[in-house]
Amino acid sequence: MPYLATAEEWLHQSALLLEARPETARITTKYSIKTLKSPPATKAADDSKPPPPVPTKGTLVLKTFDPVSGVCLKHSTEKAADVGRLIAALGRLGRAMAGLPPGGEEGAVDAAMPDAPAESDKAVAAVGVGELASGAAAKAGGEAKAGPAAPGGKKKKKGKR
Repeated sequence: MPYLATAEEWLHQSALLLEARPETARITTKYSIKTLKSPPATKAADDSKPPPPVPTKGTLVLKTFDPVSGVCLKHSTEKAADVGRLIAALGRLGRAMAGLPPGGEEGAVDAAMPDAPAESDKAVAAVGVGELASGAAAKAGGEAKAGPAAPGGKKKKKGKR
């Protein structure tokens, strides 16, 4: 089981394997955190300071395996940026494993909602609250302000410089 050198290479090869065998190929992840050995603490007269934090090292290992063909693709990383990027990419690769079409949001089709408001209701919903209040005041015979409604509430205090 050789490790692939880069995350991009693992993503590309895994996508090809999942495209070829979406029913049998699987992706597994393993994240481990190991505490590193720290230098021994020296006893000092001043014990009021808390001890320094123990250094840790996290490792993410990703494995794509197909038991039918025996193909195993592995990648290991300790970089935090790679971990975040690879976890996000697992969603795209998981769509192929689940038999869903690729693309996610772009390929989604809008479904009709039976309880959605009618076209005439959408026009009423588009009117702002300030415009409704001024329209109600105009109907009642009062004068309505032409500008937007003034914001209420307290003003923020400025900090000392």
